[in-house]
Amino acid sequence: MRVPMLCFILLMLLHCFSSTQSPTKAQFPFPHLPRPYILSHRGTRLLSPENTFVAFDLALYLGTDVLETDVRLTKDEHLIIFHDDDLSAVTESSNSVRNLTISELNKLDFAYQFRDAQSGEHIWRYKNVKFPRLDAFLSVYWSLDESQDSQIEWIPVNIELKDDEILAAQKLAEEVMKYPMDKVAKYLNVVSRFCAPLDAFRKATHGRVPTASCEQEAALFFITTRLQTLLSPVVPKSVVDYVAQRFFGREPAVEGHEFSNLQLPTSLAGGAISVASEDVIERAHSMGKEVHFWVINTVSDMQKLLKLKADSVITDRTDVAVKVFEELGRKPKQHTSRLPPGYNPVYSIPVKDLEEPHECVGLLCVAIEHSRTILVIAVAACILISAFMCVSCWGQCCRGREHKQVKRD
Repeated sequence: MRVPMLCFILLMLLHCFSSTQSPTKAQFPFPHLPRPYILSHRGTRLLSPENTFVAFDLALYLGTDVLETDVRLTKDEHLIIFHDDDLSAVTESSNSVRNLTISELNKLDFAYQFRDAQSGEHIWRYKNVKFPRLDAFLSVYWSLDESQDSQIEWIPVNIELKDDEILAAQKLAEEVMKYPMDKVAKYLNVVSRFCAPLDAFRKATHGRVPTASCEQEAALFFITTRLQTLLSPVVPKSVVDYVAQRFFGREPAVEGHEFSNLQLPTSLAGGAISVASEDVIERAHSMGKEVHFWVINTVSDMQKLLKLKADSVITDRTDVAVKVFEELGRKPKQHTSRLPPGYNPVYSIPVKDLEEPHECVGLLCVAIEHSRTILVIAVAACILISAFMCVSCWGQCCRGREHKQVKRD
């Protein structure tokens, strides 16, 4: 009786203590946009050469809300707009971005691999399509004009740091801080799967720019959410949250500020574990955080996520997303078009798979991905232990009976 009573008292104390913890502040990205909104993945990846001005301008022409893109460091330590370190999926080179200088990269054709899915024709090859440097990209879609009556349109941008290097974060911070920071805070969201560069960016910008979770933060959030769902009949959710944060949480890089949004895949472990679920979205919203899912390219998947109250969809098919949103009564954004007259986008099949492989960072994420195997092993072990104990008890009983029989004889 004493052990259950002690456990109950401990749980109550933990619950009381965890309830007193005040949440850290988190600034939502793009506060002027209605929810939900569209993030155009690498511009319009399936309709034009990815991460080029052609792709970004097409996304704006179609009516996107936010341009989603990536930055990488070159050999001479410039940031360029590019996704993979390997250049072969987009260009004629099999080299890596980090091994080449800006001038060497500028000799490559960044639409070399893009082809019409129907005709097979490489319609953009040899048309001088180049990568944008980060500074050139920002100068096109933002403005250095700090006057209140400036009529230049600012475009919301979601930038992912692809390098696990502090230098990349510092370079990004330096570049965005050239612009009016009150505007940057409303028109930029920074993402990285790696915690160190994301923390470095948060420190360099003094927590003024919204950031998404790094993968370790996202993994802890997801596992804690699932544990709360499983244990809620017995253990208060606040207790689970307190224990998870106390033993596995990370201190904010800037005191009082942490990630304000999570950018998540819809599933883990090859689809075995669903991430796009009601409990994940509800818990994020209860914590004052948004959830964005990637990469969503079909009508049915978009409709499912919007029904679950996801805050945005990250998509290669801006044209499809705009139509889905229009059905909900959302008019597409009207942007100034920079496309050439008569431009007609075509559907393309990328050289590499659409979904980039995101391995888990840290033991917790690996454990959750293999949770089914772990559960099977645990159940099997329990059965074996129970069977062994039963056999042992049966053997003892038999020996006891034999001993009594011998005594009688």
